[in-house]
Amino acid sequence: MSNSKLLNKFLVIFIFIDILLLPNFKYFVMPISLPLVLWVIFTKRVTIQKDREFLLFLILSILVLVSVCLSFLQVPNYLANGLNVWLENIKRAFQLITSFAYYFLIRDYLNKYPVKIKNILLLFVFFYVILGIISMLNIGVYFGIKEFLGIRDPFMNPFFVNNNDYLFRYSYLFIDPNNSAYLFQMVTFYLLLNEKLNITEKLLIFLSIIFSLILSMSTGAVLSLIVFVFLSIILRIRELPKIRITYKKLITTIITPFILIIIFYFAKFLLENYLNHIANYSMDRMLGNTDGGRLNKYGYMFGNSIPNLIGEGYTLIRDSVIFRPHSDQLRFLYSYGIVAYLIAIWFFFRGLLFNAKYLFLIPAFFAFSINSLIDEQKLLISLLILLAYLKTIHLIKRQNKQEGV
Repeated sequence: MSNSKLLNKFLVIFIFIDILLLPNFKYFVMPISLPLVLWVIFTKRVTIQKDREFLLFLILSILVLVSVCLSFLQVPNYLANGLNVWLENIKRAFQLITSFAYYFLIRDYLNKYPVKIKNILLLFVFFYVILGIISMLNIGVYFGIKEFLGIRDPFMNPFFVNNNDYLFRYSYLFIDPNNSAYLFQMVTFYLLLNEKLNITEKLLIFLSIIFSLILSMSTGAVLSLIVFVFLSIILRIRELPKIRITYKKLITTIITPFILIIIFYFAKFLLENYLNHIANYSMDRMLGNTDGGRLNKYGYMFGNSIPNLIGEGYTLIRDSVIFRPHSDQLRFLYSYGIVAYLIAIWFFFRGLLFNAKYLFLIPAFFAFSINSLIDEQKLLISLLILLAYLKTIHLIKRQNKQEGV
């Protein structure tokens, strides 16, 4: 193996490890690998195909930058609360545009030398669960780990550590528990759909998904799992005539539900009081999110103004105060315009329409619809690198099949 191919392989591995397992820079909210990725691209060590994806990315980038420039004419530099609106708009545009650098780098480097990511993804699942268990047993230790890693968490103070009435929502190495739950589901769904797993690995992943819902208490993640299971069952039923029934598959299909039921009741016995508390709290949150919460915001936004072809920059101001839409659907429509919104939908989610292997995009779609996919750069990059990896691997397999390899 040549040195260049070896470096390509290590860079791809480092990107996945950085995005999934490492914190951001301590003083700059961006991935540790981002400067390296940008340097590799700007020094032309990445071959970027001038195809439809790249063309649409350029159009999206131009629309985002034009929207930011227009915001300089429409809103003041500073708000009464001291927020520098112009700087915030520039920073958010930088985060969005540079995230696509990972997509094009992964796409090119995998074509030169394929890399397997299954073990990295399983390591992420293990680390997520271990850190979650630590947060359950001793929230002070969990906060200490985040502080050591330089993660600035607003809940990291003695009040939340010592207040027994406060029900903590686990957020992994992120700030928002919803984003961490969406990331975990993207990775675990990807593993279930696109990697060869033995029965033990599948069982542990199923249990870890439930565990993540308990700890994060994310309404969006619950809905995402329901939709994923529903669509998976429908697609499985459609594929039944094509599936070869073997003795091993039959036994596995019969035994698996019983094992899951036994584990469920054992966990329920151990954690009954804790789970009841969580269930009540989660139900209150779910009702609050739908009854007068997000729906009122969405109605107000559309009632106040309609989206334009060009947006007004990331920071949305209504009645002289910052308006947070709690939806990237609205964020893209109003911040960057209708055209940018349509490009983003096509780039991120078109795979959902054509291939069951892309069902891991469901959590990302829920994040994009009722929370935010773009506010946490690592969540967006995770989506893009998994997309790039899957598409490129499928392309390589198709080419090898055509060539008879």
